[in-house]
Amino acid sequence: MRKLLILPLACFLFACTSSDQQKKQAANADSLTEAVTKTTNTEANMDAKDIDASTWIYDFKNFRQAVYTKDKAKVKTYFDFPVGGEDWGSLVTFSDKEVQKREKALKHPELFYEADFDQYFDRIFDEDFISCIMKIKTAVLYKSNHAESPEIITDGQIIKLIVDHDTTDFNAIQLNMSYANNAVDENGEAVSEGEHNVIYIFEIIDHRKIKFKKKVFAG
Repeated sequence: MRKLLILPLACFLFACTSSDQQKKQAANADSLTEAVTKTTNTEANMDAKDIDASTWIYDFKNFRQAVYTKDKAKVKTYFDFPVGGEDWGSLVTFSDKEVQKREKALKHPELFYEADFDQYFDRIFDEDFISCIMKIKTAVLYKSNHAESPEIITDGQIIKLIVDHDTTDFNAIQLNMSYANNAVDENGEAVSEGEHNVIYIFEIIDHRKIKFKKKVFAG
C-alpha cells in the first residue's frame, strides 16, 4: 500500500513545482508587459509641438519596439554588416570553442556577420537589456539628453540602463548597461568585483535616423 501511495504523491509534487515555475514566468511576463504599457501611455502624452516626428527619438522608439518584438529583419536595418574588428571586438563574447570554429570557417573571424546576428540575437539583446530599454522614458531622454531605467536586481547584481545623447565627439546616443555588485564583504562594505558596463553606441544621422556604430565593454 505504501508503494502505491508514492507515485500519486510524486506526481502531485511535480505538478506543484511546475505550477510555481509557470506562475513565476507569467509574473515576469506581466511585469514587462506592464512596463511597456506604462511607457507607451507616457509617450502618447508627448507634446507634438515640442517634439518633431522626424527626429531621431522616433527612430529610437522604432528600434526599441523591434528589439522587444524580436523583429530581426527590422533590427538589422540599424546595422551595416559586417561589424566589429580589432578596434572594439564583437557584438558578443565567443567561447573558446566558438572562436576555434570561426577561425576555421571564416577569413575574418573577428568580424560579426549578418548570419551571426540571426544566430546570436538573444545574446546581443538579452532579457535584461530588453526589460531596461522598455522602461526608458523617451520624452525625458529627448528633452534632457539623459534617461535611466529603474534598477532591477538579479543574481546578486544591480542592473540598469543609462541612455545619453552625446554631442561631444559626434552626434550619438549611448546605451550603457550598468552591472553593479549587490554583495557586501565581511565588514559590510560594498564589493566592487564583477562590476562592469556594456555600452551600445548609435550614431545619429541627419538628426533623423540612428545607426549602430560599436559596442564597448568596460570594467
